[in-house]
Amino acid sequence: MSRPEKVPSPFAKFAKYLAVGLELPTTIGGSLVLGYILDREFQTAPWAMVVCAVLGFVAAVVRLIQYQRHFSKKGT
Repeated sequence: MSRPEKVPSPFAKFAKYLAVGLELPTTIGGSLVLGYILDREFQTAPWAMVVCAVLGFVAAVVRLIQYQRHFSKKGT
């Protein structure tokens, strides 16, 4: 039995790039919210927020590099 060919949706590339565009700022924003909550809970302001912001930025950059490698391999 043969497999049917996948027909690419006209919105497939748009959806991939939209996911990248939303994932990166939400990673940083989520880490800032987490830092704020930790600072408020443990009264360590501003240190938890600073640490979480740096970790969130590093995670976003690492993910961006992963996306760049993935998209350059596929040629999309």
